[in-house]
Amino acid sequence: MNFNQFIGQEKIKEILKNSLIRDRLSHAYSFEGTVGMGKLTLAKIFASAILCDNKEGVNCEVCVSCRKLLSGNHLDFTIISSEKSSIGIEDIRNIQDEIIVKPIESNQKIYIIDQADKMTTQAQNCLLKTLEEPPAYVIIVLCVSNISAILKTIQSRCTRVKFDNYSNEEIKSIICSQSDNSLQAINFVVSFAQGVVGKAFSIMSDDFIKLREEVFEVLKKIREQPIEETFKIVGFFESNKDNVDNIFDIMVTWFRDVAIYHHLKDENMLINYDKKGIIFNSISDYNNVDLIRSVNIIEKARKNVKLNINFQMAIENMLLSLWEVHNGKSCRSAV
Repeated sequence: MNFNQFIGQEKIKEILKNSLIRDRLSHAYSFEGTVGMGKLTLAKIFASAILCDNKEGVNCEVCVSCRKLLSGNHLDFTIISSEKSSIGIEDIRNIQDEIIVKPIESNQKIYIIDQADKMTTQAQNCLLKTLEEPPAYVIIVLCVSNISAILKTIQSRCTRVKFDNYSNEEIKSIICSQSDNSLQAINFVVSFAQGVVGKAFSIMSDDFIKLREEVFEVLKKIREQPIEETFKIVGFFESNKDNVDNIFDIMVTWFRDVAIYHHLKDENMLINYDKKGIIFNSISDYNNVDLIRSVNIIEKARKNVKLNINFQMAIENMLLSLWEVHNGKSCRSAV
C-alpha cells in the first residue's frame, strides 16, 4: 500500500509527502491517535517512501527497497512491538546497539516503535538519550495511543502528527474495499465505529455480532425481570470484562436509537437499523428524561470502570439504576 491507496488522513499524508519531496525529514515523529486509526499502517507507508529507490515522495512498491520492506527483509527497517504489557529498557538498548551501525541498503535507518506508550519510564529515559543526539541517518517513529504516557521531554523532540477520526464516507470506502457485507450491515458498522477504522473491522467479527445479540438480551431482561433477576446479569459483564467498553457502546446506541425514533420518527437515522422493530415497540417504555438518564447511568459506569473502581460494584449500581429508571421506582432500601 502507498500514500495514494491509504484512505483518509489527507492532511497528514500531504505533510509527510511534502517533507519527503523537500528532503526536510525530522529525526523523530510521534503518530498520535486512538487505537485503530491506522497509525502503524501509515508509519510503514512513510518508511517505505523514505527508503524507496525512486525518491518521488510516494513508495513505488516495485523497486528492490520497497519489495524488501514489504517482505520484511529490509536491513535498514525495524519495527519494535511487544506482546507484553510494557516495552522495557532492554528493548530500547537493543535499538541503541543497532543504531550505531550505519545503513546497509539505504541512506537512512528507520525504527518504528508500535504502542510506544507501553514504554516504561526507564525505557523512555533510555530512548531520550538517542533522541537528544541522533545519528544523521536515523529516523524514529513512535505510534502512540495515549500521549500522556509519553514523557514531555520526548514529546518535545518529536514532530507530532495527530490522527483525526475518519469520516463516515471514508470508513465506508475502506470497509467496502475489503468486505462483501450487505449495505445494511455496512451502514451499522459505519455508524457504530465512531470514526475509528480498527473498531469498524472488529465490529464485523462473529464475536462482536454474538456480543451485540447478548447485550440486547440483557437490555430486555432489565426491562422485564424483577430486580433480583437483574442482579444476576452481573455475571455476563464479569465474563466479558475485556469487552465492557463495547458493551457500554451497544447499550448507549440502543437508548440513542429509541430517543431518535421517539422524536424524529426517521428509521434511516437508526444505528441499529436491523433492530428497528424492537426499537419501535420500546418507545412507549421510556420518556425523554428516562432516555437521557439511562445514557448518563451507562457513561457513569464506564467512567467508574476506567477509574478502577470495584468492577462488580460499578456494574451492580448501573443495573440497579437502569432497572429503577425503567420501573419508575426505587428499591434501594430493599437491597
